[in-house]
Amino acid sequence: MKFPCRVAVYFQPERGDWHWTPDDKAALKSWSETLIHEGVASDVFLLPEMLAGKGDVKELRLAAAKCGADVLFVIRGAVQTDSYKNFAAAFNLTILGGYVVPGSHRDSLFLLEGVLIDVDNSYIYTSVQTEGIGKIIRPTFVIEEKDTIALAKTKAMAEFGGEVLQRMRGLAAKSQPGR
Repeated sequence: MKFPCRVAVYFQPERGDWHWTPDDKAALKSWSETLIHEGVASDVFLLPEMLAGKGDVKELRLAAAKCGADVLFVIRGAVQTDSYKNFAAAFNLTILGGYVVPGSHRDSLFLLEGVLIDVDNSYIYTSVQTEGIGKIIRPTFVIEEKDTIALAKTKAMAEFGGEVLQRMRGLAAKSQPGR
């Protein structure tokens, strides 16, 4: 791979009780600007969804090549949430207690994985994996799983960006003559 490279990014569609948000794409913009500024990437762009087909790697590579990318960075997320009640949940019987007393817990684990693939030959240059944990305690009748998922995803995305920068910088450093 030659640097600076053009990077097409594809957020795999989610499965479950979460979705990619504009904040996730803003996080992508943040680390992509750093890569461009440092000369590691010449361009980082989102792969148009309409070109993704069924989303398998072969189709994604072809779509990235059509867009002029050198590499394809596929990002996938997954979440698992545990729900349980504490002793204060006994106040749920009073109805009002279910709206006021923090008797329920939600703990979410959000896993992020990214793979950097050569568009021409499918070579995998690197992969990045991070996780974020979100925990909340609230009254049983107002607690929502989406809040803890969002918290866990935000933490995972923050760590993910740092890992991407580190891996891409390492690849660029290895490709320079004399190393």
